[in-house]
Amino acid sequence: MAGEDTVAAASLLREPESPRDSLDDLHGSLGSEEPASTSLNAFIWALSITAGISGLLFGYDTGVISATLVSIGSDLSRPMSTLDKSLITSSTSLFALIASPLAGVLADRLGRKSVILVADVLFAVGALWQALTGSVAGMIIGRSIVGLAVGGASLVVPLYISELSPSAFRGMLVTLSILFITGGQVIAYVLGYALAQKAHGWRWMVGLGALPAFVQFALLLMLPETPRWLVKAGKEDVARNVLKKVYASKNNMNSERVLRSIQREVKDEEATSKLVNPAVPGNDSLPSLTHFQHRMTELLFVGGNRRALMIACMLQGLQQLCGFNSIMYFSATIFSLLGFTSPILTSLSVALTNFACTLIALLIIDRVGRRAILLRSIPVMIFGLVLCSISYSFLGFPSQDVNILQDIGSAVYRPWATFIVISLVIFVCGYAIGVGNIAWQQSELFPLSASVLESMESKEHRSSLEKDYVYIKEKPEKMSRPSESAPTSPSQPYRSTIGISTTEQWEKELLADPKNRLALSALSSNDAKAVLTQRSATIANSQNFNVKISLEGAPITNQRSSGRCWLFAATNVFRVAIMKRYNLKEFELSQAYLFYYDKLEKANYCLEQILDTVDEDLDGRLVQQLLAWPVGDGGQWDMVANLVEKYGLVPQSLYPDSHNASNSSIMSSLITSKLREDALELRRLAKSPGEAKDSLGAVKDKMMRDIHGILTLMLGPPPKPNNEITWEYYDKDDKFHSVTTTPLEYAGELSSKESIEANSGTNIHELFSLVNDPRNDYKKLLSVSRLGNVTDLRPVRYVNVDMNTMKKACISMLKANIPIFFGCDVGKYSNRTSGIMDTDLIDYELGFNIRLGMTKAQRLMANESAMTHAMVLTAVHVVDEKPVRWRVQNSWGDVSGTKGWFVMSDRWMDEFTYQAVVDPRFVDEDIRDALKQEPKM
Repeated sequence: MAGEDTVAAASLLREPESPRDSLDDLHGSLGSEEPASTSLNAFIWALSITAGISGLLFGYDTGVISATLVSIGSDLSRPMSTLDKSLITSSTSLFALIASPLAGVLADRLGRKSVILVADVLFAVGALWQALTGSVAGMIIGRSIVGLAVGGASLVVPLYISELSPSAFRGMLVTLSILFITGGQVIAYVLGYALAQKAHGWRWMVGLGALPAFVQFALLLMLPETPRWLVKAGKEDVARNVLKKVYASKNNMNSERVLRSIQREVKDEEATSKLVNPAVPGNDSLPSLTHFQHRMTELLFVGGNRRALMIACMLQGLQQLCGFNSIMYFSATIFSLLGFTSPILTSLSVALTNFACTLIALLIIDRVGRRAILLRSIPVMIFGLVLCSISYSFLGFPSQDVNILQDIGSAVYRPWATFIVISLVIFVCGYAIGVGNIAWQQSELFPLSASVLESMESKEHRSSLEKDYVYIKEKPEKMSRPSESAPTSPSQPYRSTIGISTTEQWEKELLADPKNRLALSALSSNDAKAVLTQRSATIANSQNFNVKISLEGAPITNQRSSGRCWLFAATNVFRVAIMKRYNLKEFELSQAYLFYYDKLEKANYCLEQILDTVDEDLDGRLVQQLLAWPVGDGGQWDMVANLVEKYGLVPQSLYPDSHNASNSSIMSSLITSKLREDALELRRLAKSPGEAKDSLGAVKDKMMRDIHGILTLMLGPPPKPNNEITWEYYDKDDKFHSVTTTPLEYAGELSSKESIEANSGTNIHELFSLVNDPRNDYKKLLSVSRLGNVTDLRPVRYVNVDMNTMKKACISMLKANIPIFFGCDVGKYSNRTSGIMDTDLIDYELGFNIRLGMTKAQRLMANESAMTHAMVLTAVHVVDEKPVRWRVQNSWGDVSGTKGWFVMSDRWMDEFTYQAVVDPRFVDEDIRDALKQEPKM
């Protein structure tokens, strides 16, 4: 089953419509987004809308103060001066500035949800304080409390939404929170207009701000924390459940992908923290100055981060300094001075424009792109401000006597006052579509390690940002011109060669780091895997298990220089039933016997496929795949089941390995050459008229006879399926026995009453394959076109399930004392000598400063991983009802692993195990029912 021996077997599929339309690249043969798109479900909307209420509060507070300033009169014990109004207005901004960095720290410590809850309390307290106060100082205190809430909420709410949002909708949902801000401003102006003429109506205006805070507080108690914070807090199961709701799908592929991405990034951060942030004795809860200095250094002195910081600061600076906040705070005051009879109602035009244009931004931001919107909206803002300045110049304001402003309401000045309103609407329109929203997307600019809050941003999101927003990646110092003979495509903005000076600079920067110089010394002189092997992984993966089958089978087998792992794994499963049946201490079935007939059947299968594809182009993908490796050593569980059904089984003592069974390459190469020649001849005859075409049957029989001759001379004549054989053996009590039977009868005993009872009720012939292919829907029957060996017997079939379902069935089988045939990609993060398979075993990221972050689905799509090897599971260690590690019986002899036994971590199983052959009794009915489906090819 080894991948190197059956690479072609899995590639016989038609050209797939998309990477996840086929199973062919799952098999290397036994023989890692972007995942499916996610829709906006009710859960995501509920989260975003609930969190967005903070924006409503922020917007309401911004708008209500404008109406309050023109309605408050002398209710605060005395008429307010310009200084009083300035302090009341600016105190909110000042305390928001103070609260923001503190909110960032608390969001990492206590969670995003907790900070929003605290902000709700502050919003409510601040609103009620303002409503009840009787002095200017009390009003300033109330506004300051609201400022603390605004600072915390405005920072954490976009973070909360972005960490819970699928990447395709992140910009829209963050913009949704900003839409709530503008909606809050509209509500504030409407209520301000309605209450302005009532006695002490302004108190109701500010006091009603507590109502949304109470609503959000109640709703938020029922909603979850963000998955990223949950992972950092060690609550991965809770994070998984949240992601399943966010990425609602039948197979939860997206949720598992995102969870693994979060886990990797959190792990990266922790590893970096350990290097640059040594523990402070007695003060483990506080980040050290070293860690802060490292973050600031990375932010300020890494080119890409520095440019991102400059862009983020300029965007925020533009947003805050362009004058929009002054318009929102003082629009009613301005329109009152301009002579409008209802300044609050006039201000509503600005608020409605802000709301409507924010809604436009919500709809276009993820489609048009951040950068494109900025380039188009900023000129609109400039035009509005220029028009406003020109209009003001015609009003002829006096330099001192403010009371003359009352004359502006006259017919002479009315047109220019109207122009000012129009110009402000134009300005607000450009602001709301562009910088008013996009500045809040600034976290997308930064890699995780440079983010103060370490907010989640997976690499696919950053890739999208580079395309749609601001390209911050380092450029080579000199780009060569594209070749005229190789024009660029729209998806390839430029082409370049690698400049000598560029590589010199890369080398200089690489070796400037002492860590890299140490890595150079170690990695250039030793085996990289050995250097990067993590001792902690070796210690963690011990050969101790609390669930283990009573009879594992012995001795350890050895496939030697052949790709017969699937036959060894299958016979190692079969032999346990036979050893129980005959009371044996050690026993092996003949793998060579099945190997002989597999080669014979594959040769016939190949020629039959050639005849079936005569009308296909010889140079086409299908025929070329058929000819690529027609009799490879590898195979699948259903293929060995076919061999046992047709030819039976024999003990190894009656048909032991020959040299060419253990060293199969020469024999396989010879048969392949003969089959390719025969294939061309069959295609020629099939396209010939008359007698030549009629001779196809006889010609094919002659070809198969030649193949039979090669096999017989190189492997030796095998027992015949229906001829009697005599098997003599000693049982484990050292008693001699002799059994006369046939290979088919011998195999039939696996389904005998005695064998089934010995195997706790399991009929070996009824086992079937579960597979984990996250590109396809779960609980569906999958197959591979033109993959097989014995014509007209069972096809290769799998029921696709998630890993939890597969592992649950495996644990149940082990508890029932039944070994498990399974298929995996054995070469990934494994060590043949120690016999350890663990995703944490080899730290390539530490050695080479790279990230290998593909998901299981992405590895399959990119041909980075496939089923390459079959082995047997015989034990598992379970802690708190969760598997931790698995015991593996390999077929590489007793010099590998611990006397032939390997150990596999559960995380490695999740990532690199694809198949397990199980008893139907240990899966749910809907899984069994999937076997009745028409398989997806």
